[in-house]
Amino acid sequence: MELEVDTLKPLLDPRNIAIIGASSDLTRIGGLPIKSLVDFNFQGKIFPVNPKYVEIAGLKCYSTISQVPCVVDLAIIVLPSYLVLHAVRDCGEQGVKSIIVMSAGFSEIGEQGKRNQDELTKIAKNYQMRVLGPNTVGMFNLQKGAIANFALTPSLGSVPKGRIGIVSQSGAFCGYIYTLAAQKQIGLNYFIGTGNEADIDVADCIAYLAQDENTDVIAVYLEGCKDGKKFIASLEMAKRNKKPVIILKVGKSEIGSKAALSHTASLVGEDASYDAVFKQTGAYRVESIQELLDVSYACSFGRLPQGKNIAIFTVSGGAGVMMADYLAFQDLNLPQPDESVRKKLLQLVPFASVQNPIDFTGHLVNNPKLLGEFLREVLDNRTYDMIVTFTGIQGYKEEAFAELLSAMNDISNEFPHIPQLLTTLFTQETKKKIHKIGIPVFDDPITMVNVAKALCYLGNHFYQSTKSETHWEKKKLDLSLFTSSALTEGYSKQLLQNYDIPVTNEKVVKTEEEAVQIANEIGYPVALKGMSPQILHKTEANLVQLNVNNDIDVFGLFSYIRETILQMKDAEFEGVLVQEMLDPPVAEIIVGSKTDQLFGPMIMVGLGGIFLEAFKDVSIRKAPVDKNEALKMIQELRGFSILNGLRGQSPGDIEALCDLITSLSHLVTDYADEIEEVDINPVMVYPLENGVMAADALIKLKQQHWKKSIKLAENLN
Repeated sequence: MELEVDTLKPLLDPRNIAIIGASSDLTRIGGLPIKSLVDFNFQGKIFPVNPKYVEIAGLKCYSTISQVPCVVDLAIIVLPSYLVLHAVRDCGEQGVKSIIVMSAGFSEIGEQGKRNQDELTKIAKNYQMRVLGPNTVGMFNLQKGAIANFALTPSLGSVPKGRIGIVSQSGAFCGYIYTLAAQKQIGLNYFIGTGNEADIDVADCIAYLAQDENTDVIAVYLEGCKDGKKFIASLEMAKRNKKPVIILKVGKSEIGSKAALSHTASLVGEDASYDAVFKQTGAYRVESIQELLDVSYACSFGRLPQGKNIAIFTVSGGAGVMMADYLAFQDLNLPQPDESVRKKLLQLVPFASVQNPIDFTGHLVNNPKLLGEFLREVLDNRTYDMIVTFTGIQGYKEEAFAELLSAMNDISNEFPHIPQLLTTLFTQETKKKIHKIGIPVFDDPITMVNVAKALCYLGNHFYQSTKSETHWEKKKLDLSLFTSSALTEGYSKQLLQNYDIPVTNEKVVKTEEEAVQIANEIGYPVALKGMSPQILHKTEANLVQLNVNNDIDVFGLFSYIRETILQMKDAEFEGVLVQEMLDPPVAEIIVGSKTDQLFGPMIMVGLGGIFLEAFKDVSIRKAPVDKNEALKMIQELRGFSILNGLRGQSPGDIEALCDLITSLSHLVTDYADEIEEVDINPVMVYPLENGVMAADALIKLKQQHWKKSIKLAENLN
């Protein structure tokens, strides 16, 4: 999917800005953008527009947009909502390229507001203008001093010009994040508040920043998105361009989702689907505004680890243990230095602890050169991908800290592929010096190692090898023949077989005699299952009979199953499935799919049986997936050790399970318009090289599909 980003340049990198509804009171919403543009030294021209004034803040004021002496890149509209549509039309007639509608009173207030917003969008589209908002705080571009919003004033502090772009569906975060960044001296570039998203949405902004040469990191506050495909495409664009995307996604709970809906009228999908999309596109999800800034700040230094092996260096044994405890639960590795390395470290400091975490003790205070010597000895072994260092209060002692800083700088130059993170107490001066050598610094060790986890995640996604996708060409079956909401197990498995998914040896029969014949062909014992598209849960309806051992029982149980179905109201008898009984597996797995209204078919794998009910141990992705992604899904399961050979048990055929997951993901993608849900439960996973088997399956069709099929059938009759 192609994303147009060039049309956003006049909005986000404007050469001139008009303020329609400008006020001479620079404390009001119509005056604040003018004051901010002047105070932040906007590099372009400023055109206040209001017939009441001749001049505002020393700038010539124009009666209408038509009097402005040039084509306007960006017009900020700060009028009451009932005047906005007229102003938008005027802008269009004058060739204005983009507008920010700060005014509220649109879709967020109800049906009439939504109609007005739709009309606003229609007018802007007619004139090929891009719209940010309405109901938005606006945007800023610190590189150009383009402060096109009403939230920023110099009183909030001074933020360094950096390379972090922020996209937010909450305007209130603009001043808040800016002030936090000023306090922490974190460099920012853009802030874009998308408001009601009548035109420009979060995905557009991510895509623009993904191609912007002045932006290296994209931070996002997200409540929901309206176009799942476009959102995924924007994240994939950022990944291709090696730009980390850090996302604070709210609305996890039912209450949170409803609050998000009421706030921006966003279409919030299931939270698990968002998580799946983030994992596939390499976006990193954080849990707080503070973490959003911390991770973005660390990423802005441009170094990501190429693996998960971390070396901890500390002047405090307690801090080292605390960091190691945290990292041990984060899917990261803390390998021990080789014996030869440990001997060399002990020669430097005989009383040091040379396990990982490596504690050179308080002796570092007396001999700062030890830091460089320790780091060099450990890194020369090529075992580690990242360094995290805790030096206590040394950053407060500027003269003593100079030698430590010199050592870290030398290591940074010698091992440029290995990022360093530092925790120390610091002054503003020492912090600037640390930044100058390209190292992020924190005042809390747990914050530091939490950031280390994030960088390892991002590095893994950016540096992992990408395998070419298998080309799938399967002849689609005609599902229009089915006039019910679901395919029974027999028909479901026929569709699975078309995608090379192994299924049990079985056949659907209509008479007792056929049942006996097929049972003998398969070989006893067999299972008998009643087929009715109106009865989705066969076991609960007593339509499943296992371990049937002879012809007489097959004959009698067939009759019983048929009568049971026929006695149920509106139930259609489709036959009885005669099926082989399977040997006990290494594990029972559930593999399925459900259509997300935003992202389409999602693929799911989890431990089946009692584990599914008790622990809900599942992993989810957006379909389709390749074998590499399928393996990641399996490895994410808390019960992966069961499949991998727990306590000497035979490991399961994980490769065959990956094949099944991949095949199903392509099936549901190919039938995205027809299939709502697939449930293969259980999938029997057998020992290594013995394959897998779909023991039961159910496919539910989309309502619009089977209702259309019913109507077609009625017309044919």
